[in-house]
Amino acid sequence: MLARLVLLLTVALSGCTASRTVSDGHIQASNIGVTAVATLASRAAQGKLHSSEDVATALGAGALSGLGFYHSKALAARGRFGTALALGYASASIAENVAEGEHILGAVRYGFGPLDVRLRTPLSRRDRPPAVLEINAASATTMAALPILGYRPDLEAGALVFRGDGRSTETDPDRIGFAIGRTVGLDTDRADVVAHEMVHAIQSLHVGAVTPGYRVALEVGPVPVAVQVDWGLAATGALHLVVPYENRWTEVEAFSLVPEDPCMGVCPVDMRTAPAGVSRGR
Repeated sequence: MLARLVLLLTVALSGCTASRTVSDGHIQASNIGVTAVATLASRAAQGKLHSSEDVATALGAGALSGLGFYHSKALAARGRFGTALALGYASASIAENVAEGEHILGAVRYGFGPLDVRLRTPLSRRDRPPAVLEINAASATTMAALPILGYRPDLEAGALVFRGDGRSTETDPDRIGFAIGRTVGLDTDRADVVAHEMVHAIQSLHVGAVTPGYRVALEVGPVPVAVQVDWGLAATGALHLVVPYENRWTEVEAFSLVPEDPCMGVCPVDMRTAPAGVSRGR
């Protein structure tokens, strides 16, 4: 049963579609359905699936989490990055709690950059530390490397991004933005590119939330510390290597949600025409 659930999740995330864009209804349904199945699979993998009630709880909470992630991505697509991240973390907390056999609100997680804090709530069903500091390995590594490559940290509507000097576009004009896990790098100020890459950052948070065993606890200092190892995200990225760029679900979702307007209504009309052939980021 678990193998079939994982296979379904893998196919759904692979972006096997012939269209570059799909409807909002399709995206919403996909987020709800895939997250419900993935939460159930994660709970089974963690040995917390013992009854039909557990199955119903995992599917129901997973669906709720998926709905939250859909709206989080939609907010990011409209440039409301701080609110999008807050809703994304809330949605991640729901899926993670239920997958671990915890109360749906047993713990809450929120973060900035590579650092997350997971707080125990009074609804927690188990003895756990009041707070845990979590370090995302991929984000920490990327953020350490980007300044060396000429990118500087910046705040964009409440979200941390890294801005380059535009030199990379001289060798690859199409690459004007990128997301590595939850880290966003930009070589343009175009609002639609920023939104596109922030949708990818939310997607990374989404995948991590339904990945079992992605946290490795460390006994360091008075505050418990854990390292987030996004092996689920790495597996999804490897799977995407065999899928054409325009058909990857992550790209289909981002292109579908972000308006086709380089300035998204915040700059003069004569600046809203993007150069021919330039994509919004990868």
